[in-house]
Amino acid sequence: MLSNKQINRIKKEYPKKSVNQIAEELHISPSQIYRVLSLKDELVIFWIDTVIGFLTIALLLIAPLVFIRGLHDFADLPQRVFIQTIAVCLLLLWFLRTCIKKTVTIPRNPLFLILPGFIVWSLLTLFWARDTYEGFYAAIHIAACGAVSLMVSTILSDTKWVTRMLWTMLVSATIVVIIGLAQQLLQFQWIPMAISPAATFGNPNMAADYVAIVLPLIIIMGLSQQRIVIRYVVIAIVLLSIVFLFYTHCRGAALAVVCSSMYMAFLYVRRKYSLPINFKWTGVTVFLIGCLISICVFSGLNTSLKKAALSEYRLIAWKNCLEMVKAKPLQGFGAGNFKIFYPAYSHKAVIDPAFDTTKHIGKAHNDYIQIAAELGMPGLLLFLMIPLYGLVLSWRLMQLSTFTSSQSAVIGLAGGLLAFMVVAFFSFPMQRAVPPLLIFTYLGILATLYNQGVSKNNIWRIKFPQAVGLIIMFCLFIAGFIFIRFDWENIIGDRYYVIAMGMEKSGMHSSALSAGLHAHNYNKYRMDILTTVGRAYAATGEPDKAITILKKVTEGQPYNLNALFLLGAAYANADNNEKALETFRRVLQIQPDFQEAKKIVCLLKAHGKVRVGLS
Repeated sequence: MLSNKQINRIKKEYPKKSVNQIAEELHISPSQIYRVLSLKDELVIFWIDTVIGFLTIALLLIAPLVFIRGLHDFADLPQRVFIQTIAVCLLLLWFLRTCIKKTVTIPRNPLFLILPGFIVWSLLTLFWARDTYEGFYAAIHIAACGAVSLMVSTILSDTKWVTRMLWTMLVSATIVVIIGLAQQLLQFQWIPMAISPAATFGNPNMAADYVAIVLPLIIIMGLSQQRIVIRYVVIAIVLLSIVFLFYTHCRGAALAVVCSSMYMAFLYVRRKYSLPINFKWTGVTVFLIGCLISICVFSGLNTSLKKAALSEYRLIAWKNCLEMVKAKPLQGFGAGNFKIFYPAYSHKAVIDPAFDTTKHIGKAHNDYIQIAAELGMPGLLLFLMIPLYGLVLSWRLMQLSTFTSSQSAVIGLAGGLLAFMVVAFFSFPMQRAVPPLLIFTYLGILATLYNQGVSKNNIWRIKFPQAVGLIIMFCLFIAGFIFIRFDWENIIGDRYYVIAMGMEKSGMHSSALSAGLHAHNYNKYRMDILTTVGRAYAATGEPDKAITILKKVTEGQPYNLNALFLLGAAYANADNNEKALETFRRVLQIQPDFQEAKKIVCLLKAHGKVRVGLS
C-alpha cells in the first residue's frame, strides 16, 4: 500500500516526469503509479511489456539448451521450433499492445530498413525457389529472429531489460560450456551428440560457434565488474569457455575469439585514453598488416595456414558454390535451396569426392558464399550490412562523450558481431537456429542504446483504427496457431523418420515403410521422408508405388542423387528398362565417377535388363 504522501507526490509529478522516473525515485513499481492515476490502458500495456520482457529472457536462456532425444535432427530442429513458437507469442503480444495504443511506434533507425529488407528479400526468393518448403524452412526462421529484434529495440528499451538480457546470455552460455566439459571430461552421454564435446548442439563446431559469439560479451562483462567476487566468477567462466573451445578443436571459432578480443582491446584503449584515429596511424597499421601477409605468403607459411583453416572439403565446396553464384548472380537459387542445386555443381570447378548417395552437402561452410548462391548479390549485400551496421552503431556509441553507463556492453556486443563475421567465413551460423537469434538480439540492444543516446524522439508513428487492428490480430492469431501446429507436427514426423531409417538399416523394410508413411502424414513436404518411403516400397516388392513416390521427389529436387538412383532401381526392377537407363544416365551426369551406376548402365546396354538389390 502506498502512503498518502507518495500518492500526492505521484499526482504532483505526473506528467512532468515519466512513470518510470517517478517509480525510480519512489522505489515502487510502475504498475502502482498507473493504478493511482487510473491509467487503465497504460497499466495493461505495462503488463504486456513485462510479459514480453520475461518471454524474451526465457527465450535467450532456454533456446541454446533445447534438444529432443530420439529425433534425427535432435538439436537444431527443436531449437528452431522453440524460438519460432516464442516469436509468434511475442508478435501477438506486440500487436495486442499496438491495438490498445492504436499506434505503431518504431525508432527512425536504418536497422529497421536493413533487417526487414533482408527478411523480405529472403521470403521473395521463395517465388523462384525450386523447393519451396526448404526455402520457407530457412526464411521463416530469420523472420522469427527478426521479430525478437523488434521486441528488443522497441519494447525492452529500459536499462534493466538490457542488463537482464546480457546476463541471461552469459548464464545460458555458461550452462552450455559446463555441459560440454562434462561430456569431454566426465563422459556425460545423456545428451545426444555426434562427437564430444557438443553440449546441446549435436556437433562440436556448432557449439564452438555459439560460444565464440557469446564469449566476447562474457569477457567484457567480467572485466567491467566492480564487485570482486562477481568479477572472478565471470573470469572463471571465461577460462572454462576457452578450455571448452580447445576441446572442440574448432579453429574458426578460436580465430573468431582472437579477432574479437583484439578489436575489443582496441576499442577499450581508444575510449579510455581518447586516442585519435588519423591517416598516419591508419597507414602504419595497413603497412604492418601488409608486411605480415607478405611474410606468410613468401615464407610458405600460407600453405600451413590454409591446411589449418581450410581443412576437409571446404575449398572444394567453395569453388563449386562460386559456380552457382556465377550461374544466378542476381536472384540466386532461392532461400534454403543450396543443397537442392549443389549436386548439379559438385564437379563444375573441382570434383567433390565427398558427394555420393549417402553423403549430401547441405552447407557450403561459408555463409557469405552460400547466401550469395541462395539469395543472389542483393541478399549478400543486405546480409553484410546487418553486422557491419551493428559495428557502425557501436563505433558511434563509443564516440559519445556522455555515454558511459553501457560502454562495456557496447564493446562486448561489437566483439560478438565481429566474432560472428569471422565464424561465418568458416562455418554456417546463419543456417542454424541459435546464432541468428543472438546476432539479431545484439543488434536490437545496440539500436536501443543508440536511440536512447542520440535519437530518443526520432521515431515513426503509424496510427490505425482499432477495428482494423483487431481484424489483423485475429488473422495473425489464426496464422500463428497453424504455424506452431505445423512446427510441432514436424517434430513428430522427424521422430517417425528416425524410426524408419533405423528399420531400413536393420532390413525391416515393412516396418520402415509403416514408419515412413506415418512421418509423411505429419510432414508432406520433406523430400528425405518421401525418399525413405520410396525406398521402402521398392525394397518390399512394390516398384510401381516406389516409382510414383520417387518421381515426386525428383520433380521437386531434380539433382537428388539418392532419389534418382532409387528411381532407376525401381524402374529396372519393374522391367521398365528404357526409363531405368535414362534415369541412371541422369545419375552419371550429376556424379560421373559413380561406379555402381556405371555398372548398371553397362548391364542394361548388354543384357537389356538388370535387377538392383536394395536390401
